[in-house]
Amino acid sequence: MSGSGFFERTEFNTETGPQDPEEAIRERHDPEVAYAHILKLSASVDSGLEAVPEENQTAAEVYAAVDLFRATIQYIEEFGTYLRAQAVSDESFIESLIRTSASNLVPFFKACQNHTLDSYLDDQDCQLNATEWISEQFGYQQMQDGRIQPPDESSERPSEEELSEYIEGSISYIEAELEAIATFYLNFKEAYNAVKHGNRVMVNPSPRFTVDSEQTEPQDLETEDTYASFLCKESGDTGGNPYILTLPSSFLERWSLDIADRVNQLYTHAYEITTISQGDRVSVDFYRAGASGGGETISYFSIQNTDGTIIVPKKDVPEMVSEFELEEGLSVELVASWSLSGSTLHFEIEYATEPTPDYPIEVSLQFEETDSLRELGRGQFNFSVDPGRLSVSKYLELLDIQNRDDISDIEFKFPDGEVFTESLEDSFEGIQLPQPEDREFLEFVKRIELANQTRIPFPLAYSDEHYNVFEEYQNEDLDRDTAEEVLSEFKEAGEETLSTKIIAEIWDEPQEQVEVEDIDPEQRLDLGLIDGCVEMQGDGIEKTRGEPGEVLKSEPAPSSYSAQEIIEIIEEDGIQGLSEVTEQELAPEERESKVGYKVFFGGETIWGTIDTLYVGIFRE
Repeated sequence: MSGSGFFERTEFNTETGPQDPEEAIRERHDPEVAYAHILKLSASVDSGLEAVPEENQTAAEVYAAVDLFRATIQYIEEFGTYLRAQAVSDESFIESLIRTSASNLVPFFKACQNHTLDSYLDDQDCQLNATEWISEQFGYQQMQDGRIQPPDESSERPSEEELSEYIEGSISYIEAELEAIATFYLNFKEAYNAVKHGNRVMVNPSPRFTVDSEQTEPQDLETEDTYASFLCKESGDTGGNPYILTLPSSFLERWSLDIADRVNQLYTHAYEITTISQGDRVSVDFYRAGASGGGETISYFSIQNTDGTIIVPKKDVPEMVSEFELEEGLSVELVASWSLSGSTLHFEIEYATEPTPDYPIEVSLQFEETDSLRELGRGQFNFSVDPGRLSVSKYLELLDIQNRDDISDIEFKFPDGEVFTESLEDSFEGIQLPQPEDREFLEFVKRIELANQTRIPFPLAYSDEHYNVFEEYQNEDLDRDTAEEVLSEFKEAGEETLSTKIIAEIWDEPQEQVEVEDIDPEQRLDLGLIDGCVEMQGDGIEKTRGEPGEVLKSEPAPSSYSAQEIIEIIEEDGIQGLSEVTEQELAPEERESKVGYKVFFGGETIWGTIDTLYVGIFRE
């Protein structure tokens, strides 16, 4: 879109003639200028101090690191503004530059951080998805169309298959770099505002911190580094609460320059692609993991309370402090598959919260830090799995891992290719699984699974008929025909098997105070499986079972029984016990609790159909 309506009385000229204002402004938007200034600031952080009084030299050096940080955040905003201009379809480039504010950039960077660029671009009426948009901005689409040439030392163009592979890997790398840049910006933009608006920066040339906790005696923390403290406010509104973010000057230098390098690499290339003239030949780089960064790796801890956060080099943190359980840690829910190689247990991570048959392991990652850079702090991985999501062979495999005591390392491979390895100080505690009632039966089922090359789910329950099939065939040679016959008989037995799993959920507050979105009761008890399905009565019609996936629920009714008494009645009488514990007309002074239930009707499996009955008990 042209800059029609702007600069009608101004003429932009080049050696080859006049330029359209839109083209001229875009071409003069040079990404190297601000980056050169950042490099100059980096080189002069500890220089020129002889001109400063000796008592102010340390403070001047810290503030030089703060200025480097300020210039880096400003450079990120310039880069974000430039990229956003390519996404906003209804504005000219000039208009996008002058209308874009920090508040416009936050949604863009959040989309880069959270892998939601598709929906962001859709909101901007952009006709491209995230992959197509990145491909366009960095020249890959133009390369595939033959408009520009790929980087290749020989005169031969890569094959289409090679080209697609290079582009796919490079786009993944660019997405990871955009995520890292966005994370830095979103986590530290309030510190940048503290520098920009009112100079809310305090220099701590010789800091000494005392870390207090209910778990330990106060611990003094001394460090050789110098620090800058930023008086920030919580994001979201003009009246946000104040907090103090305290950062080492070494952290500001290291991370500012690292992020500026990443920005410059992408920004320069995007600029060259979007300013290419008709007929120009530009070599497009394939970015790959490991193309930037390097140098010494420094680990940091983030220590926090409600008033603020202090980031400290790991080497300066007392061992006792490093083990603190911070009140407001960052929790990430992931899913994973696994494999075992020697003494190393490998997990392949998928960014999702709902497990699948391919990624059945639920991984909870609890960081001892605020939502800061990935390199900060420590992570505690916790593993769990619903046995019902496992095949029989996978269950037995996990069971063997659970029983091993020689696993010394855990490796995590993330979707972006990043690999994280943790050496275990103690034995791997395993992933908790129910112990098999009859392993010999499960080993037989595993043979049927492998012989039929099919997936047989782990049996949460199975009937006597299933076990009879096992006893009949356990000593037979399981050729393909016999295995198919066994599988068929298992399925026939499953058609006749109905079971109900009962789960009690106890809430400490009255039912009226439980919000609809609340999902975690104070106590959840698995009361086991019973034979038979749930029989429901409603509007004079007996409904024995709903359709698979259907949910039926009752409104909680008053009960004179306590939660523990209700549990005991259900354990003794099963589902029928529910009719004994409620009475609609019960006087308020006689009520101990309210009881309701919710039934999830299951689908048919080889082991039968299992309904799940949740009994909700609300204390009055």
